Amino acid sequence: MRLPPFPRQYRASGLLLHVTSLPSRYGIGDIGPAAVEWVDRLHEAGQSWWQALPLGPTAYGDSPYQSLSSFAGNPLLISPDWLIEDDLVKPTDCAGGSFSATAVEFDAVKRFKDALLETAWKTFGAGARSDLHQGFERFGREQAHWLDDYALFTALKARYGGASYQEWPEELVRRTPAALDRARRDLAIQIDLARFGQFLLFRQGARLKTHARAKGVRVIGDLPFFVSPDSSDVWAHPELFLLDAQHRPRVVAGVPPVLQRVCQQRPRSAAQEARHSPADRDRRAREHLHRLDRSLCGGAGLRSPAGERCHRKLQVGRNEGHARDQRPQLCSEYSLDERPDRVDPQNRRLRRNE
Repeated sequence: MRLPPFPRQYRASGLLLHVTSLPSRYGIGDIGPAAVEWVDRLHEAGQSWWQALPLGPTAYGDSPYQSLSSFAGNPLLISPDWLIEDDLVKPTDCAGGSFSATAVEFDAVKRFKDALLETAWKTFGAGARSDLHQGFERFGREQAHWLDDYALFTALKARYGGASYQEWPEELVRRTPAALDRARRDLAIQIDLARFGQFLLFRQGARLKTHARAKGVRVIGDLPFFVSPDSSDVWAHPELFLLDAQHRPRVVAGVPPVLQRVCQQRPRSAAQEARHSPADRDRRAREHLHRLDRSLCGGAGLRSPAGERCHRKLQVGRNEGHARDQRPQLCSEYSLDERPDRVDPQNRRLRRNE
């Protein structure tokens, strides 16, 4: 494995901030001027890294860990200010919106951004910014391995009211060629709109990345541990995933019972802690965090049978509880994905990776 070319004794710091949390008068943070200003502030503060949460298009609960695609970006992050700068929309197209100043109201933001993208697409189709047309076609060719399926997937999802693809007509679930060809013809406008949205987002993202590099700031991305079961990836390539005959996941990510036992350990009193040296306390704290990390962060590929009652049950795409909290429940069984050496057969607890 090739490691980043960091010199010996390299030390640097940075901050975690999701793009949606940046200030914006459009209801949600985006990758436009506010992101550029944020990079400038990091540079001025001597910071070298900016980490963001996953940037994929969101679905259930608008969680960044339940993405409709492992490759696409979230079109809600497109900057209206840079669309104005590109002469694809007018300032009046962006005016009149009333959004919360303290929270992202996703439904309202989606309506606003969808209408704005449609306006930009119509302007583009009418001949505006002819210098970008060749780039749009090249983007479509270079990203066709995921873009075509994603665009069709989102168009079909809109047609069926946001329903999971497993609830679509059987011929579409099974991706019969005739059904796909018919859908491509019927939804050609929506498909092109989705492709155009990704082109704009990638173009703006490249502009932001260039600015960050010039300021000496590197961007750290993020991905969910598992691909969402309701995504263009699973729909287009079911052979790559553990699915049953109905295209539903046979296993889901889950936290095993060991975490519940660790979390329920009775804390020591102050007098008990005082009898141990700082080194002892530090060692126990690191061991405790190590167990939590192995349980939560998928270091051993934890999974549970779909439908089982698991402690803080997770969907394939990650934590469905991100959108709505769930009561912890004891998992009746769990397994490790091809890593049986990581489990102590006597008490089913994860062993440290010595």
